[in-house]
Amino acid sequence: QDSSEAVVQAAVRAIGAAGRMEDVRPVRQLLTAANEPLRLEAAKALVRLGDASGAPALERLAYSSEPAIRQQAAVAMGETADPTFVPSLVYLLDDRHNVRRAALEALPKVVGRDVAGAGGRPPADLAERAELWKRWFREERAVGGKQ
Repeated sequence: QDSSEAVVQAAVRAIGAAGRMEDVRPVRQLLTAANEPLRLEAAKALVRLGDASGAPALERLAYSSEPAIRQQAAVAMGETADPTFVPSLVYLLDDRHNVRRAALEALPKVVGRDVAGAGGRPPADLAERAELWKRWFREERAVGGKQ
């Protein structure tokens, strides 16, 4: 409830790092804050706390108009290793360089393997890695795979 959003962000970050909170409602309320970095911290904390509202909030932030928020959302998705984030991360592969790189670093963590590194030779660049992931995603969806 501090008047400084920076202080609130720091508090939310600390709560998320602690990994335990009896009543997450005060953090959940921050998902509607006007300040996107604050919403991002709240979403990350809720994911870490195991609250069901955290993952959808993090996914919504992947569609932010701010590239830095999209990049941080991709990094946070990778930290969770939750395969439900695959579609959002694949979407981010068509984004700016830094956002694409964050998504490419997160995807192997959420899938459990590096699809772009399979086949014996490492991909030449980010664009090739992104295309390999997008092809894999299309094929997985076509055969009804788990993403």
